[in-house]
Amino acid sequence: MLIVFYLYLVLASQAQAHTLPFAFWKKIPVVHVVVITTTGASTWQVPDDWNNSDNFVQVIGGGGGGGTAIKAGGGGAAYARKNNMTLTAGANINVFVGAGGGVAGNGQDTYFVDASTLMAKAGLGTSTTTGGTGGSGTSSVGDVKYSGGTGGNSTGSKAAGGGGGAGGPLGAGTNGGISGSDGGGGGGAGGGGTTNGAAGTSTTGGNGGSGGGAAAGGKGGNDGQAGSPGIAGTDMTATHGSGGGGGGGGDDGVGGNAGLYGAGGGGGGDASAGKAGAQGIIVITYTTY
Repeated sequence: MLIVFYLYLVLASQAQAHTLPFAFWKKIPVVHVVVITTTGASTWQVPDDWNNSDNFVQVIGGGGGGGTAIKAGGGGAAYARKNNMTLTAGANINVFVGAGGGVAGNGQDTYFVDASTLMAKAGLGTSTTTGGTGGSGTSSVGDVKYSGGTGGNSTGSKAAGGGGGAGGPLGAGTNGGISGSDGGGGGGAGGGGTTNGAAGTSTTGGNGGSGGGAAAGGKGGNDGQAGSPGIAGTDMTATHGSGGGGGGGGDDGVGGNAGLYGAGGGGGGDASAGKAGAQGIIVITYTTY
């Protein structure tokens, strides 16, 4: 009886299996995402299930810092991506996540493996009334490359320029806005933005750049107010991406914080501090089946 009952179960299972749809046996793709945000040099171990034929790695450099006391905004960093990298499971890969530049300081480049394999250039800081240069997509290394936006100039009156947006997977970052006499310039949008930060006026800060699904730049400070922070990006994962530049400070206002990741800091208004650039990032994506 036991043997007969066992055979019945096996035959019943086989008959049922024939009625199941083909999709039951199809392999379901699993997308793996690794985010590295610790600045400086480190190593990343290639996982055992790494797929050389279905992967991509994205990097953004560190943004430049805005200047202090009626100065310009810092430049946003560049973005780069490399597709289908051939790596050995278990190998330790050298990585470097660029730090954002301090006030008026230059950011650091970000690379994966080395600077000749995949690298995104940093944004430059500024201690003058001329905006920091955005990280160059042309000078970056990868299959896809986009530049960061240049920081907005200061007119040298009492307010400051906005920081440039970081380049991202949707396109280049946009430029920060120039200051008015007392209103700060708006920060540039993150990658793929369609508008630059707006110029400040005699009393009002310019709006931050936006559009194209990009993280918006911070609004420039009104007369006597700080610049608003740039928005953090979400174009690489749901919570990570190319940031918007910080808004420039109005008369007597500090600059706005740079949005994560890679954006330039807003410049500081009269007798007020600029803000540091945002750090870079590495995002590794691969699919198994």
